[in-house]
Amino acid sequence: LEAVRPAQVKGLSPTEAGAGFAINLAALGVPEFRQQTGADGRGVTIAVVDSGIDPSHPALQRTPSGQRKVVDWIDRTGEGDVRTTTPLAPGDRVPVPWPSGGTRTYNIRGIVSRSGRLWFGLLTEGRFDLNHNGVPADQYGVLVADPRIPGHYDTVYVDTNLNQDFTDEQPLRPFHLAGEVGFFGLDRPGTEPVERTPFVITDIEPGGQRVNIGFDALGHGTHVASVAAGWDPGRFQGVAPGARILVVKAIDSSDAGWWFQIAAGIEAAAQAGAAIINVSLDRLQVASLGTGAQWLDRFYQAYGSLLVLAAGNGGPGLGSAQGLGDSQRTLVVGGYFSPAIWERDHGYRLPREGIWSRSGTGPLPDGGLIPSVVAPYAAPGAVPRWQAGSGYATLFGTSMAAPHVAGAAALLMDAADRAGIPRDFLRVKRALEMGARSVPGYAPFEQGFGLVSLPGGWQHLQRLQGTLPLVVTGPRGGAGLLAREDLPGGARFEIFNPGQAVRVNVVSDQPWLTPEQTSLTLPPRGSRTLTVQYRPPAQPGVYSGMLTVTAPGVPGYDVQIPTTLVVPYRLDGDGRLDLHRRGLPAGGHRRDFLAVPEGLHYLEVYIRVTRGRAVVRVFNPDGVEVGT
Repeated sequence: LEAVRPAQVKGLSPTEAGAGFAINLAALGVPEFRQQTGADGRGVTIAVVDSGIDPSHPALQRTPSGQRKVVDWIDRTGEGDVRTTTPLAPGDRVPVPWPSGGTRTYNIRGIVSRSGRLWFGLLTEGRFDLNHNGVPADQYGVLVADPRIPGHYDTVYVDTNLNQDFTDEQPLRPFHLAGEVGFFGLDRPGTEPVERTPFVITDIEPGGQRVNIGFDALGHGTHVASVAAGWDPGRFQGVAPGARILVVKAIDSSDAGWWFQIAAGIEAAAQAGAAIINVSLDRLQVASLGTGAQWLDRFYQAYGSLLVLAAGNGGPGLGSAQGLGDSQRTLVVGGYFSPAIWERDHGYRLPREGIWSRSGTGPLPDGGLIPSVVAPYAAPGAVPRWQAGSGYATLFGTSMAAPHVAGAAALLMDAADRAGIPRDFLRVKRALEMGARSVPGYAPFEQGFGLVSLPGGWQHLQRLQGTLPLVVTGPRGGAGLLAREDLPGGARFEIFNPGQAVRVNVVSDQPWLTPEQTSLTLPPRGSRTLTVQYRPPAQPGVYSGMLTVTAPGVPGYDVQIPTTLVVPYRLDGDGRLDLHRRGLPAGGHRRDFLAVPEGLHYLEVYIRVTRGRAVVRVFNPDGVEVGT
């Protein structure tokens, strides 16, 4: 797994960042919603499963009510682990063995150990130059002490300036106790970045022989956290400034992580009480092909957290969106732009809103709807000051879209608490989907239910009753149907009703998509079969339709059954295909599908552009880009 990398970085002053992000807030209806409800995310914790954060950033210090913004820091990468297994007796200057041979002498004068034993180890730089001196191989001495209770090791000293003297260092306790922050390196005057890396102590083994040091070596997690819930008074605020952040580091400085780290991080966040878990990471579909979907089933059986995922930056090929194989319980977020957002970041005002061309596109292989919703793909936000001296920059990608929705969910939960109405994760998910606004000109497999609208979501959340949504299972095990080339004439869907008996209506939004039954009576905790007929046009293209199953007057039962059918072009006798296209708007894209004959050894694609600029991207049927 890798962090979803931004396309570019644009440095901003704090006030510029705040004014720029206000455009995103307006696109989601945040000002109107907050004025109506007074909600700011208070009482909700959002876990950010990412690369860590900058714990010293002004936007990540406090909530508007004065609470500490970051409640705790969990590291699942092991990157900051230090084995402190060398015992030292308290004294003045003591020798310690060195990995390359011989000893080094450290000053520990005055450092107290109630048990009479200190523990020493080394933190070695890897891919990330912690002190920004141009030599990513420094070794920092780490000393663990028990200054209060014999054998209770709760204080760490780090030789951040490499002078082999712990007495000039700040003693640090685990971050959750007091939020203490240390710094590697010294700032060099006259340079724009601040050449210091902030860090925290995330964990100390009770016996003192292991310490974990947490830091953000990418800046990715810092930005994601600020979009969801940042608050820099008078300068910048994220979507839910009153929400608190739980940091879960699952991506290390090499910009990569393993699925087991991500899964462990998500579970740790849920166990720590996070109501919302944001995962702005790529290649999650790798896990869904194997153990990921099974793990997700176990997760939802054990926890009640809302999981918000980035759709990935692999679009616009069909099936390029990432997910964990479950479109009915997770929120997967694609990237959106408005004319104002595009003008802010590119200096050119488009005449229309749209879906970012690189946003991951659905559907799932089983036909399930993905993404669920869309949100702004570009966002001014916080970054470590070693990346930009001002501490703010604009980043791009669905990594930025996802925390908009995590913050929106926190606002809805806060508003629900104030109004005294239920706000379990499925109810909040459905409210966000049902309240979203469709973006004109885009199919469900590109935008899901559309652009998140907080006023719309709040209206639906207030109306949703204590019912469970219907569960749909299609011919491939998912909640929809995807068919390429070999198009079915029809399909059957099982609709399971987990609640009381209800009569539902079935409505199609496309003339080629026809349900055989327009009304069904669903027994309590029972199923009925819905048969659907497909008659797509013969013209090559992708056809997307939606069946809506709804119980009139009973909010909460509604469920959608998406269908995506592909009618491809076929190569003629000489193996050539000529396509002529006109009128593709700036920032737009279109798709053409080609049936690849059996035995084809290579494919050559040529493009001639008579006006403007264009790029051709070639995707395989799995949604993976294979050529540009």
